[in-house]
Amino acid sequence: MEDLKNCPLCNGKARIWVQPMNEPRFGICCEKCQLCTNTIKDKEQLINHWNGRAELLTLQDRYNAQEKLFRQKLDDIQTLWMLLDDIDTLDDAAKDNDSAFRKACYEIQQKRWFIKDPFSMELTQLKAKEA
Repeated sequence: MEDLKNCPLCNGKARIWVQPMNEPRFGICCEKCQLCTNTIKDKEQLINHWNGRAELLTLQDRYNAQEKLFRQKLDDIQTLWMLLDDIDTLDDAAKDNDSAFRKACYEIQQKRWFIKDPFSMELTQLKAKEA
């Protein structure tokens, strides 16, 4: 049996999975980006199909996948810069008076509940009471 090639989009590790039925069906998924094939009965044909796609992937497809990852990271960086601006505002408010400081603290605390979870890459919304 031929070895699986890495994912054609992100170069992540690919794994074969089995869909249990009367006659098992096989599929392949990338562990990193979750790109998956349809399920089929012939495991050898599935592997040949996956490996063939990996060889035929164009440079433009690789560029598009990398650009998508770059845009996601850029969004995270912009969010962090906004939080740094908020910290500067908080520092300025602390120098002026106590009530402005408390108001700025509250507003920044509310924003932090809408930061991306780095493990799931999804927007996380938590209630301030749970923190």
